[in-house]
Amino acid sequence: MYGMRSVEQIALLVWTCVALAGCGTDDVGEPAPQALVEELGTAEHVHNAAELTGVPDYILEQDLRIGVMDGPEALQFAGVRMIDEDEEGTVWVLDSRAASVRAFDADGNLLRSFGRSG
Repeated sequence: MYGMRSVEQIALLVWTCVALAGCGTDDVGEPAPQALVEELGTAEHVHNAAELTGVPDYILEQDLRIGVMDGPEALQFAGVRMIDEDEEGTVWVLDSRAASVRAFDADGNLLRSFGRSG
C-alpha cells in the first residue's frame, strides 16, 4: 500500500508539472511587446505596442507633487497607505511607517499633521 501511494503521488506530481508547463502564452520565445513613452512637457503619453481595440488612450499629467527626498520630515514619506481628497480640495495622506495622517492644501503646502508611533 505504501508503494502504491508513492506511485500515485509521483503521477500527480508529473501531471501537475506537465499542466503548469502548458500555461503561458502562445508566443513562445517571442519578446513581450514594448510600450513607447512620449514626453509631452510635464506629461507622458504611453503608447502600447499591441493593438488594443475599444480602449481609449490616456494622457497622464502631473497635477500636484507632495513630498521631498531630502528636507523637512513632515514632507518625507516612507509608507504611504492611502491618499484621498475631500470636498474642499484638501489632500489627506496616511503614512503607516511614520504613523501619521497629513493634510495638504491644493498647492501641496502642509496644513496639519497628527498621529505618532506607540
